[in-house]
Amino acid sequence: MSLTVRLLARFPTLTAVVIASALWEIVGRMNLTEFLPPLSEVIRSLGPMIARGELQDNLRLSLVALAEGFGGAMVIGVGVGAVMGTNWRVKGILDPYVNAFLAAPSAAFVPLMVVFFGLGRGPVAATIFIFSCFVIVVNTETGVRQVNRSVLDMANSFCAGRWLVFKRILVPGALPLIMSGLRQGAGRSIKGLVVGEALISLSGMGGALQTYGGSFQVAPVYALILVLVVISLLMTGALRYLEKRFSPRPLARQEQA
Repeated sequence: MSLTVRLLARFPTLTAVVIASALWEIVGRMNLTEFLPPLSEVIRSLGPMIARGELQDNLRLSLVALAEGFGGAMVIGVGVGAVMGTNWRVKGILDPYVNAFLAAPSAAFVPLMVVFFGLGRGPVAATIFIFSCFVIVVNTETGVRQVNRSVLDMANSFCAGRWLVFKRILVPGALPLIMSGLRQGAGRSIKGLVVGEALISLSGMGGALQTYGGSFQVAPVYALILVLVVISLLMTGALRYLEKRFSPRPLARQEQA
C-alpha cells in the first residue's frame, strides 16, 4: 500500500485539503486567469489586513452578529420544532408559515429587515436568523416525530411528567436530526451573515467582501472567503463534537462502563 493511500485512509479530510491546496497553488502559478491567484498570494494578502487591524475588527463585528442571529435561531428553532413535533394543532397552525419561509428566497427578506430593525447590527442578526432558523425547525420536528411511540406510551402509562418525557425520551431520541438541523443552520447562517452585511451595513466580513470585490482585488476576496469557510468548519465541528458528547450510548457500551 502506497504512502498516499495510507494517508487517505488515516487522515482523509486533511489529505484532501492538502491535495486541493497544492492543486490550487500549481494552477494559480500557471497564470491561466487573473481571477485565480496562487494560494500563497491569497494567504499573504491577509498580512496587510491583520497589520491594519481591519481583519480583527471585521471578525469581531461578524462574530457578534453571528452569535446573536444563530444563537436565537438555535433556541427558537429547536423549541418551535419540538412543540410542532408533539402537538398536531400547533403543527397545523405553523406548518404553512415554516414551509413558506423555507421555499421563499431568504435574501428577499433583507429589505424588510432594514424596515423592521433599521440600520446597524440588528438587521444583520435578523437576516442570519431568517436564513438558519427554519431548517432547524423542520429537522427538530422530524426528529421528535420519529421517536419510538411505544417508549412514549410506556412513559405515559407510568404517569411521567411532560418535562421528564421531553428531557429523557424526546431529546435523546431526536438528537441526531436536531444536530443535523443545527449543522445545516450553521452553514446557512454564514450565508445570511455575508448577505446581510454586504447588502445592509457594509461592515464586517460581508462588507469587506463587497468592498474588495467592487475594486476587483481578487486575492483579498479569496482570503476573506477562506476565513469564513474556516469559521463554518469550526462551527460544524463543534456541533459534531457536542452530538458525540451528548448522544445516548448503546446499551452494551453502558453495561461495560
